[in-house]
Amino acid sequence: MAWLKKWYVWLPFLILIFALVYFFSDILIYILLALIISLMGNPLVRFLDSLRFRKLRIPHSISALISLVTILFVLVSLILLIIPVIIDQAEYLSNVDINGILASMQNPSTNSRKIFANTDFWQQMAALKHRSIPT
Repeated sequence: MAWLKKWYVWLPFLILIFALVYFFSDILIYILLALIISLMGNPLVRFLDSLRFRKLRIPHSISALISLVTILFVLVSLILLIIPVIIDQAEYLSNVDINGILASMQNPSTNSRKIFANTDFWQQMAALKHRSIPT
């Protein structure tokens, strides 16, 4: 077991793994995608394999096909639901007048400065602060 702790035993394996990932990175993406799809579809395939109608049951290949079609349907449905919302939001954002928003944000601050400067607001606030509250 001591030989497992040596670095020169594991180093060639690590170099081989990194070389395979580097040279086959395009294929690796498809393998990972297939792994994700199979992990998503496996519970559905097991469920369909366990179904029985009297003495008949669904063949495993048909269960896998139903699972793939179901996953494809769900993914396409999600895309068809999300894409129109994204397009609507992009159109809405393209119609926003940024200069108008900035101007409307500037007006209240200048108006409030004028209001506070022309009234005795700060004197009234000071009076409220020093007023005693009856108990």
